[in-house]
Amino acid sequence: MPPLNLAMRMLVTWCALFPLVVIVQFALSAVLEGWPTVLTTALTLAIVVPVAVAWAVPLASKLAARLLARRRKPTP
Repeated sequence: MPPLNLAMRMLVTWCALFPLVVIVQFALSAVLEGWPTVLTTALTLAIVVPVAVAWAVPLASKLAARLLARRRKPTP
């Protein structure tokens, strides 16, 4: 499979990160109520970034590459 171009990598990364950020913020909203914005952002990133780098972005990239390869294949 050919590597994804820059625009596709950015789109895949955004699509992997956005749901993670929303889920983590929602899950922690009751606990972090009243915390300063900088601290809530730091905690959210401390959870999201390792998960995204180790699991979500690589998985999303593989899926996108497979879908693009399937679309590029000519059907006999």
